[in-house]
Amino acid sequence: MEAEYAYVEGEKIKGNSNVAVSYLEAIRELVEELEVKELVFQTDDYSGALLSEPVMIFVKVRGDISLAKAQARRILRELGYVKKDDLEEAFELAEKIESMPIEEVVRILKK
Repeated sequence: MEAEYAYVEGEKIKGNSNVAVSYLEAIRELVEELEVKELVFQTDDYSGALLSEPVMIFVKVRGDISLAKAQARRILRELGYVKKDDLEEAFELAEKIESMPIEEVVRILKK
């Protein structure tokens, strides 16, 4: 599955698709101003995911939202922004949170 993507590196926007680069150029300022962490959408033909951590990246794929997010993580790893260990820690935390009572999750988030 080939994903179209664009990401912010310093002040520049780089990527493999003019559409993805144009999309990121158009919404970058708004995403930064509103401190958006994640923005996703799906149409009949494709899905898109914008993640702002550890760097802002937009990915467009033919498939569902979960595929777009997975491709974004894969691309971030390939670009060297995310180490495999970091992802494993995040997945372990997500699994723990799923089994915790909501009060415990809120307490952790407040820290």
